[in-house]
Amino acid sequence: MNRKLTRRTSVIILIIISILFTLLKLRIDCGRWSLAKATSCSFYPMASFVIVAANMLITCFLLFLCGVKSRFWAYVIIPLSIIVWCVNAYAFLLIGPFQYSEFVFATWGTNWNEISGFVNFTSIACLFLALAFIFAFSLFLRKYCWNFPKWSTGKIITIAVSYIAVTSALVPLCAAYCPSPLASILYSSGNGVYMRGLFAQSDMLAEASPQYCYRTLIPLYRQFAPFVHSWQYFFPDPLIPSETLPYEETFTDDVSVVMFIGESYRSDHASWNGYERETLPRLSAYRSSIINFPFFKSYATGTNTCVAGILSDATCGDRKPKHTSFLGLFAKAGFQNKVVFGRTTDIMNNPSIYHIADNKYERTKMCQSTEELVSVVTEFTGRPGRKLLVIDEGTGHMPYKHDERFHQFTAEGQDSTSIRKANYDCALLQADDMLACVIEALQGKNAVLLYCSDHGQSFGEGGNTMHAGPLYVVPQRHIFAFAWLSDEYRDKHPDIAKHLDANKNKLLSQDDIYLSILSLGGIEVKEELPGCGNFTKKMDRPDVSTFSLNE
Repeated sequence: MNRKLTRRTSVIILIIISILFTLLKLRIDCGRWSLAKATSCSFYPMASFVIVAANMLITCFLLFLCGVKSRFWAYVIIPLSIIVWCVNAYAFLLIGPFQYSEFVFATWGTNWNEISGFVNFTSIACLFLALAFIFAFSLFLRKYCWNFPKWSTGKIITIAVSYIAVTSALVPLCAAYCPSPLASILYSSGNGVYMRGLFAQSDMLAEASPQYCYRTLIPLYRQFAPFVHSWQYFFPDPLIPSETLPYEETFTDDVSVVMFIGESYRSDHASWNGYERETLPRLSAYRSSIINFPFFKSYATGTNTCVAGILSDATCGDRKPKHTSFLGLFAKAGFQNKVVFGRTTDIMNNPSIYHIADNKYERTKMCQSTEELVSVVTEFTGRPGRKLLVIDEGTGHMPYKHDERFHQFTAEGQDSTSIRKANYDCALLQADDMLACVIEALQGKNAVLLYCSDHGQSFGEGGNTMHAGPLYVVPQRHIFAFAWLSDEYRDKHPDIAKHLDANKNKLLSQDDIYLSILSLGGIEVKEELPGCGNFTKKMDRPDVSTFSLNE
């Protein structure tokens, strides 16, 4: 084979490679969206396919053309781009569709026990084979297509970078200033992770944003997104201190407010909500003093993002927090604040969460057992004065580890999903025991506990597993939540108990926690926070009988 192919042959080879790579990216990036579906008789799927594919094809062609002319692009830029995309594609194929910000934040905030479940000999071998293929492909471009085209390296790279930059910059501009008619075409195609179900197959209209569909116009979105979201993880936007919010104190008695953030507890796996397995045997003993919220929605689908949503005034409709956490207001009102961590990673090591919390708390060592946690709760709530205790406990986190005494459920089948679901339910038994022990430690005190899981979990529904999936995945958004009020607290504040009971069958969400937890401590914010409800007050929402993603 001659070292240099003719220009015509080089053009044909580059076009064929670009087409094949474009189709491969479309097939994986957009899940079940295929050329056959796109070229059906419906205008919208076909128009969407043409727009997205054409932009991606041009980008791939320019990317490979840069590799022909530049060693740096051939052996650094192209391999790095393809490697990042391969890693994301592997995750997509393994766990189903996911939302980038949730997945990246979850990856940064997780531990090796969870990640190791997806790393095996086959995945490592495939990685090395992919690396060998990528560098061989780059070597082929450099060696045999060198004489195409006549333009200089600098001119080609300038054209490629300019095109990618301009098309990428147009995406947020189009989403912000001209969401139609192009958005209607992209939304209506019903494809994969970006658009599937945002309008037609789910009811999250209030949370659907043109940015989701316009992202399909960024051919290298899967390559750029991890770096963008990693930057947001480590360098969050500045926030207004919550202490600047005007407020008044409705009561000043020595009260202990406990905000208990659970892990991966989906509502329909709670026996109070109709689950066939008894997952709440110990908490059921306190059922008369517990108000269950069967229709509670999480802010997101990943731990890091959900905890940020719980602590801040960010809402599902406006996902940017404006103020720091409610910890600041509690501290200004004279509360002692303490944050306790359970078995998983210290969430406050997350730079974005630490930024929201604004260091307005006393931290403690991680509690590796229920006994350690109860000891901390007993000591802290036994102090004089008003106290706020935030507990972030990881029981129920993948891979669903639990003490042997809680292994009471067996898998209904031999498949991996049935085994994971059984282990998950066993982990929920351990969470039930822990919550019951914490409530026992609060008995006889002027105390209130608000429990809310960070997010739910998927077990194959709609092709999704685990969490950190798209916002429209219901099992990952429908979470277990309840409030427990001691007899002393209920006697001192009957109006709060009455409103909590009146609101129990309404569609609530983590958007409502910011103001509600403050009210449980007698702090009433006098400034309107759009989108933030308060379920300790009368709410202008109807009772519902089924869970929905819309309020």
